[in-house]
Amino acid sequence: MSALGRTAAAFGRATVRRASSAAAPASTEAAAARPAARMPEGVDPAAFHPKAHAVSDMWRWRLVTGVASVPVFGYFCLQMMADHAHPEPGPAYPYLHITSRVPRFPWGDDDLIGTPHDRLHKRDH
Repeated sequence: MSALGRTAAAFGRATVRRASSAAAPASTEAAAARPAARMPEGVDPAAFHPKAHAVSDMWRWRLVTGVASVPVFGYFCLQMMADHAHPEPGPAYPYLHITSRVPRFPWGDDDLIGTPHDRLHKRDH
């Protein structure tokens, strides 16, 4: 068992010992005789509302969400399009499309790597 596992096991045993040595009733009958937790006397008016109020509140927030989301989404789209500028194309260099090389290569205009057979076959196609 690793050191972390031993520490966790020791902590668990200590927690069980503390819980059992606390002032708990000795039997389940004594625990059952104890009164259950109750709400304080009097009703808080903010705690309970009729169901109609909950439904109207739900529809109000759905309306607020629907009305507010359209302009926010539109603003977000406009911001994304404004930030997404297209870059200018690079300059057109005249040497990028040269097909005849001057001075010529010592091995000719073909590839340097390959056999003469490959070069001949490439010329045929």
